[in-house]
Amino acid sequence: MGEKYIYFDLETTGFHPAEILEIAAMTNENDIFRRYVLPQGDINREATKVHKIEKHSGRLFKDGKLITETTSRAQALRDFKAWLRGKSGRKILVAHNADSDASVLKENARQENIDFRQEIQGFACTYKLFKNKRGCSQGSCSLEDLYRNAGGSSSTELHSAAGDIKALQFVVQKHGITAQELRNYTSGFP
Repeated sequence: MGEKYIYFDLETTGFHPAEILEIAAMTNENDIFRRYVLPQGDINREATKVHKIEKHSGRLFKDGKLITETTSRAQALRDFKAWLRGKSGRKILVAHNADSDASVLKENARQENIDFRQEIQGFACTYKLFKNKRGCSQGSCSLEDLYRNAGGSSSTELHSAAGDIKALQFVVQKHGITAQELRNYTSGFP
C-alpha cells in the first residue's frame, strides 16, 4: 500500500514536558480530526499569547470564549488512534516543525500507555523542507509567513491546530510539494 499523508498539528501548554491542548489532523480528502484537551497542569503565558487558549477553574477558553467540548488527554489520544486506524496505507503525519510535535505526541502517549507505532509510520517536516529545499525566499519559514506569501485567506484561524493543518495543506498544494519531497523529509516515529 502507498503512503497516506495526513496534515497534523498540536497546540500545547508550552511547559516541559508539554501537555497537549488541541490535536488536529486532516487527510487530502478533508477528513478532519480535532479534539481539545483539558490539561492537568497550567498553560504557559507565552504559549497563550500564541494560541489564545487559557485555563480557568478547570475549563478551557479560546479568545475568552468557553470551549464547551473538551476531553481528557487519554480519551483524545485513543480517539486519534482509532481515527488513524480507519485510514488505509502507510500513514505519514505532515507537520510544520514535525520533530517538536512528534516528540510531544510520543511523550503524551507514553504517559497514557498508548502506542502509535502501528498507526504512524513517520513524520514529514515541512519546516525543514521549506528551509532546505525551497529557501523561504519571501521571509521566514514560519507557517504563517509561508501561508500569507502563498496567498492564503486571512479568515483562516492560524495558531490553532485545526487552522494550522488547513494552512499547511494550502501551502503544500500551492507550492506543488510532491510525495517524493515529503518522503525526503520524513523520519520514523521517534
